[in-house]
Amino acid sequence: MSPLLLAAAPPPAPEGHPASLLLRALAGLVLVVGLVLLTRFLLLRMGPGGSSSTVRLREVARLSPQHALYVVEVEGKRLLLGSQLAVLAELGPAPADEEETFGEKIRTAAQRLRRLGEGRR
Repeated sequence: MSPLLLAAAPPPAPEGHPASLLLRALAGLVLVVGLVLLTRFLLLRMGPGGSSSTVRLREVARLSPQHALYVVEVEGKRLLLGSQLAVLAELGPAPADEEETFGEKIRTAAQRLRRLGEGRR
């Protein structure tokens, strides 16, 4: 046979029992899913705020595609920042345990902002 015909021949089928091929495929799938989950965990852990001990991004609440509220902790103080990164309110010292949920605080702050916006019109 000519070398061109040998090069064009399809590769031989993998040898082995179909169950072993299935196990190898499942092991590969588990490995890939594990790597994806590990990457996600590391990205969330490191986060956009990095690992600064002075400034920590605590929560983000999206109000619309262009507007968001951020709760940032700076030197033990919690600040509520708007999407323009202007301080909207100082929330006081960061408590050890949250009595009020973050969602409730954001709703209250959003209501205050709406009232302020309506008052300017």
